Amino acid sequence: MPLKPDNTKIIVPRMHSAILVEPSFGALQDAVNPARQAAARREFLAAAQRHARAIGAAGPDDAALDKPWVITGHQVEFYHAGVWAKVIAADELARRSGGGVAFDLLVDHDVVDHLGIDVPVKEAGGVWQRKTLRYAENEKNLAADGLMAPDGNTLRAWRQQIEHHITPSDTLKEFFGQWADGSRESHTQWLSRSRQRLEQSFGLTVHHVPTSLMCGTAAWGDFVREWCRNAAAWTDCYNRHLEAYRVRAGIKSPQHPMPNLVRSETTFELPFWLYRVGEPRHRLFVRPYKGRFFFLHEQVEHDAEAILRGESDLIVRPRALTLTMFTRLYLADVFIHGIGGALYDQITDGIMGELFGQVPAYGCVSAAWLLPLGQQAENRSEHIGGLRHRRHHAWHNPQQVIDSLSAVRTEVAELIQQRREAVEILNDHRGTLEDFRRLHALNAALHEKCPRPLARLDEQIATAERTAMQNKTLLWREYFWGMHERASLAELVKQVRGLG
Repeated sequence: MPLKPDNTKIIVPRMHSAILVEPSFGALQDAVNPARQAAARREFLAAAQRHARAIGAAGPDDAALDKPWVITGHQVEFYHAGVWAKVIAADELARRSGGGVAFDLLVDHDVVDHLGIDVPVKEAGGVWQRKTLRYAENEKNLAADGLMAPDGNTLRAWRQQIEHHITPSDTLKEFFGQWADGSRESHTQWLSRSRQRLEQSFGLTVHHVPTSLMCGTAAWGDFVREWCRNAAAWTDCYNRHLEAYRVRAGIKSPQHPMPNLVRSETTFELPFWLYRVGEPRHRLFVRPYKGRFFFLHEQVEHDAEAILRGESDLIVRPRALTLTMFTRLYLADVFIHGIGGALYDQITDGIMGELFGQVPAYGCVSAAWLLPLGQQAENRSEHIGGLRHRRHHAWHNPQQVIDSLSAVRTEVAELIQQRREAVEILNDHRGTLEDFRRLHALNAALHEKCPRPLARLDEQIATAERTAMQNKTLLWREYFWGMHERASLAELVKQVRGLG
């Protein structure tokens, strides 16, 4: 389903918040169709049940197979309230779709940029800065599936570090309480367990499923095999639609939003990752040979079938387009993106339409739900660029900004007259380089006699720059959603549920 701007619903319930749902819930609800790939759904449901058991949550029952499915997803990290709005929307759309089921894909094959959260800190002099508080470093740039949860000592030290800088919200204290045991589990299980308990306390029933479990299904293996069998045609299709998107979007860089797939006479790059858990990811290259396929990993060939059957420690995981392509084709009645995913899935639409003859529905949900930091958001000071332009003009035209009382002082009036004569010489094209220099000297002399106009503009520019710098911290939308008070998050849930 292509996005329809006329179905967009935006609300602004308070000064520091806004919510986007595109298309509207009504339009998305019309697209829900429970008749999808049955075998793939059975395997996915089993994965959801397996993960629920691992984190001690109530998983979906087998009756879910006969209900509409709404799926969203994101990287396994401390993301902001605008991302969490997708989870709320998935739950609400499932509720409105005849008792449907909502799932949240935990994209644990993506690299976790930093292990921690950012907090707003008021430094000496009242200056706000954003400080990153990490409990560990991901020095090898590993995907989440290769990371373990922090132990108890690390968690206690991290909590003390956070409490040194901010007063934790009641929500964050709830997270702290769930993390206190420091049990040795995977990074994904650790965050999923605590997050799902919080979500359930807000009345949300959204089942978490790590992509590592989804990619262990037979349906996933068949999907990768199809890309191997059709490598030449499908990679051409991929690149063609990617190039067309760049043209439509006016993107000049060949690396954005993602690079083209490359090929040689014997190998094809496919839109997947190939790696061992706990090691950095590598792009997947396949070499077809006499009806068989070989994956290249660190210049060594490996039998593709053995990898796809789980007989190797190497694993295949999707990149951005193939993740949502598989989910939308095999699993979801409706997939809910954030803004970034909704943009790049325009590429996916073209590829799926050409290769599979269908374009399953998706929507876009996001929110700017800011921390109430008492910031200067309502300060509508003039734009810094405009102030700098005014200062530039004032410097070159001092006679226009000097007040009338100063302008009648003898020494100022004489300088203004001399400047007028210098300008006339230049306007008559009789001026020399020396005349230009004289005009600049007269401007400087006038500002020296009457410094207040420039000083006032400099003060305004400095204030505007300070405000802009402060708002980079105070208006930053990506603070962890657990830093919001429960009342604020409950309002977010209420607002999303109330959308048409």
